[in-house]
Amino acid sequence: ANHKKAIVYFDRALKLNRHYIAAWIFMGWEFIESKQPGLAGVAFRWVSQVFADLSMSNGNPEKQWI
Repeated sequence: ANHKKAIVYFDRALKLNRHYIAAWIFMGWEFIESKQPGLAGVAFRWVSQVFADLSMSNGNPEKQWI
């Protein structure tokens, strides 16, 4: 598996939409696979923050998966 390449592509997706939850989750897993647990933690914390923000603003986090 080419984890570095995947991280680059997820980063590109997140530049288009910083609230794309699935991209953050998958990028976190790619960081784990590439032995970068600190960066994985940053990605996963961002996901929890996005969910919290959407919940507080009455947004629908399920729509962010698409």
